[in-house]
Amino acid sequence: MDLFQRLTQNPVLRASFAARRALRGPKRPSWSLEMEIAAEFMRLYGPVLKRLSPTNQRKLAEGLLQPSDVARETPSTEIDANGVPATWFKPRGSSHDAVIYYLHGGGYILGSMLTHRNLITGLCKASGCDALALAYRLAPEHPFPAAIEDSIAGYRYLLSEGIAPERIVIAGDSAGGGLALATLFQLRDLGLPLPASAIVISPWAEIGGGGSTIALHYPYDYIVRPHLEQCAGWLLAGQDPKHPLVSPVRGDFKGLPPLLIQAGGAEALLDDAVRVASRAREAGVDVRLDVHHDMVHVFHLFMSF
Repeated sequence: MDLFQRLTQNPVLRASFAARRALRGPKRPSWSLEMEIAAEFMRLYGPVLKRLSPTNQRKLAEGLLQPSDVARETPSTEIDANGVPATWFKPRGSSHDAVIYYLHGGGYILGSMLTHRNLITGLCKASGCDALALAYRLAPEHPFPAAIEDSIAGYRYLLSEGIAPERIVIAGDSAGGGLALATLFQLRDLGLPLPASAIVISPWAEIGGGGSTIALHYPYDYIVRPHLEQCAGWLLAGQDPKHPLVSPVRGDFKGLPPLLIQAGGAEALLDDAVRVASRAREAGVDVRLDVHHDMVHVFHLFMSF
């Protein structure tokens, strides 16, 4: 049983939240009691993270979720992808000729296969595709441009393995969503073949800036400005926050493959997703933006609720 399950099944917490809901109604119209308890815990998580060292932030994040049944059943293999650690997830019965190239989120300072295995293997199961999940270098030990360098190296690895670019989908969430967009910019500018499409979940697309939803959705989401600012400072290490490879909302979207963008209707970074969609459409890119009512940042991580 993981931490979220223990919280949502705690009888004292359930009674307390049930009483509050009876008096005031649900915090968001569609939220279950379990979702409300989990969301409240996650709202406390961001400020706590900011007070911890990078190493301890990573340890805390990796202890939140236990592997799902799908994750336990999906074979995985750790590899070296052109000098970058990565993990192959290869579901039984997959044709193995189509690949999701996944870049995890975590503000560029945390995140791993332990934090994202449920999401990644869930995508594998839904799509029938394999996934290569990259363990790119993290700040503050490795500030920009380490992550984009690793992402390009990992993509080159896929091409060197004989995987056709039209059979690759690049995907990422939060910082990984921003990194996926930056990777597309860089691949195009390097003259490398682009993947078939991209899936961008709750992208962090403007480092050091941000839209009105950071404040507007503060009562509901676990992404808070102080922790974003800490992550941005560690990532940039004094470099320009307007660089399009760290703030892709400022980049040139011309010539990119089709984009699927998903975001939560109650999340702090909703404005980033909306602005990315707008910029891409203006550049002639085929874009689909799905905003999921009442959902928080990268709600895909918590689909059991």
